[in-house]
Amino acid sequence: MIYLRPTGDYDLTIRGAFPVFYYQQTNALLTGVDLDLSFAVTSWLDYQGQAALLWADDLQHASPLFGMPPLQFRHSLLLHNQPNETQASLSAGIQIRQVLRQDHSPVDDFAPPPAGYAIVGLTAEWSRGKTRITAGVDNLLNRPYREYLDRLRYFADAPGRNIYLKTFVHF
Repeated sequence: MIYLRPTGDYDLTIRGAFPVFYYQQTNALLTGVDLDLSFAVTSWLDYQGQAALLWADDLQHASPLFGMPPLQFRHSLLLHNQPNETQASLSAGIQIRQVLRQDHSPVDDFAPPPAGYAIVGLTAEWSRGKTRITAGVDNLLNRPYREYLDRLRYFADAPGRNIYLKTFVHF
């Protein structure tokens, strides 16, 4: 396996000091599981749950492999109507994404893994014929967090609240 490994050194430029990474080949053992559960609670309410776990070890150095995602959970509830030919389809949902702290990481990283976090999002959708309008909010509570796999985590928090409106017209 070839992966990006931190060196522990910094490259000093006029813009500041930046961590240095290099590509390394190693023998690795990757094991994991993805779980997905979805069911209709009622005729107008659906639940979906997901879990993802990846465990990776560098066999040559007998250490955890750098850059592997932490344990994650996603839960969502979706309210929706039962439209017919004359009605528009309406739905609204809430999503919660929970990411735990990556405790299985090498010690030679530039900074310790960031704390776990939970992000809440809302969505709403209207659809009729060939037109669909979707509105939503990601990170509804504007919670500051740092994503373990984001190399910008060494410098700044991940983006905050994101509000969007999308229109789809099929022609």
